[in-house]
Amino acid sequence: MSQKETLTRYLFSKSEFSNYSSDNPQLVRIKPCALAPIINKNTGSLETSVFCTTEYTPKKVIEVGVGYVAAARQKELIASVSFSAELVSKVELRVDPDGIGHADHCNIVDWPPTKQDWLEKSRDLADSITAHESKIFIKQ
Repeated sequence: MSQKETLTRYLFSKSEFSNYSSDNPQLVRIKPCALAPIINKNTGSLETSVFCTTEYTPKKVIEVGVGYVAAARQKELIASVSFSAELVSKVELRVDPDGIGHADHCNIVDWPPTKQDWLEKSRDLADSITAHESKIFIKQ
């Protein structure tokens, strides 16, 4: 996958991000828990689900989030964050475009095996996403 690709993580809890500017509510800090991996029951590997949304319009990002991701999880979409695949590589993780369930589905993989280590990686990635002022959508 190209480093220039845009990835989107869909968020389903307000605990996954926080506003850090009362002047501009669009300035949002992504919390590490929003990017923390889960164990894939089929492979046993640690993965964080994202979508490759490089060619998406902002409207399509939300349509996929609501119509596909939220519907599949039976949860309400609260927000999404879009960021460069390059940020994933910078924290020594990798994007695996698996297309499982949706053609644009990918996983962030190569997480370290210990919780302490993957928490550190998710913190580094969250900080990098926040620092680069990535695109945020928050449902009003």
